[in-house]
Amino acid sequence: MELLLSAAPKLANLYVYEAPNTTAGMIDGYARIIADNKASVISTSWITCEAGLSTAAKAAENTTFATAASLA
Repeated sequence: MELLLSAAPKLANLYVYEAPNTTAGMIDGYARIIADNKASVISTSWITCEAGLSTAAKAAENTTFATAASLA
């Protein structure tokens, strides 16, 4: 966040979301960002690599991202 703000000092808004570091937390966090529908660009970082996710978690993540894309 600090790097972004220093690189874009006239940035109008920066929304910061936090969620538990669990698969459910990740999906719920993404869903909240999408439901709020405030950001035109979303950048995320999680400690888990996609390769470490279960098939169900990958499907939930893909569904969530498809929802976000449909709003664009």
